[in-house]
Amino acid sequence: VVTCFGAFGHVLPVDEPRLVRAVRSVLRPGGRFVFATGDEPPLTSPSLWAARGFNAVMHVRNALLKPEFVMYYLTFLRERATQLLEAHDFAVEVRREVFPAPFGRLCLAVATKR
Repeated sequence: VVTCFGAFGHVLPVDEPRLVRAVRSVLRPGGRFVFATGDEPPLTSPSLWAARGFNAVMHVRNALLKPEFVMYYLTFLRERATQLLEAHDFAVEVRREVFPAPFGRLCLAVATKR
C-alpha cells in the first residue's frame, strides 16, 4: 500500500504522471494507492476562487524568488487523478462520505494496480 494525504500540493501538474509511475513501480499487482482527493469546486464557489488566488500569488512569488516553493491548491483532483491512474493500468474506486466534517467534501480514492 502507498498512501498520500495532504502532499499533492507539493507536486506540480507536469510531474503528476511521474508520481503515478513511481507509485506504480513500487506496488505489486493488486497493490493499492490510497489517497484523499476531491472534485473541482463549482465556478460559483468562494473556495475555488480563494484557491486560484493563492495559486496565482505562489506563481508570482516563484517567478520573483528563488528557490521556488511548490505549494498549490486544486492539485491531483479526482477527475485528473482517475484519468492518470487508469492510463497507467490502475483500477480506481472512489468512496464518498467517508470523512467527517469539515472534510466531508473529500473522497477516498483507492487505486489498485492491475
